[in-house]
Amino acid sequence: VVTLLFSTSEQYALRAFCLAIIVAASIRWASQMAIVSKLLTWKIQFKPWLINREFLKRYAQAMSACSLLILLPVLARTFASFFAPGSIAAVNYAYKLVQLPTSLVISVVLMLLLPKFAELAHVSEKASQLKSLFSHSLQFITILTVSGSIILICYSHAITKMVYLHGAMTDLFIEKVSMLAVIGFFLIPLQCVSSVMLS
Repeated sequence: VVTLLFSTSEQYALRAFCLAIIVAASIRWASQMAIVSKLLTWKIQFKPWLINREFLKRYAQAMSACSLLILLPVLARTFASFFAPGSIAAVNYAYKLVQLPTSLVISVVLMLLLPKFAELAHVSEKASQLKSLFSHSLQFITILTVSGSIILICYSHAITKMVYLHGAMTDLFIEKVSMLAVIGFFLIPLQCVSSVMLS
């Protein structure tokens, strides 16, 4: 991506950027498929049939919870469109600040927990261990995210200023982004706990 951006003229920079993203995504997909294809058998099997009433019920529950998380930024942008010019941009900048710690916590925690959950879920004798691990995981994530959110809320203005002051933002706009980021930081524990419960 960086090579194409610096090697093309300003007139074709956007096209080069889009092309670079497509090439990078294709390379990543090809490398993953090369590894996965060695582990999978492509023979189609319909037994055992996994799509049953319980599966559909859980799928609907997961989709409902995921839809709420996905719709939240969309609703925030829609609500911001009724206010002064620049409000949508402020919401976008604040959302970017919130996404970084949220993504780090969710990705790292799920990477550690999912293999253990999958291992215990297939053994009926270890159901008590699975419940205990799930309970302790929620407690740990709650303590971690609440502690982190308090720190982020207290230093929201300083973080926003450090990240965005080098651009063309005014102090008033940075204050607006900081206030919006505080709302997002407050919701980090709920979003992280919800993501773990969905897993």
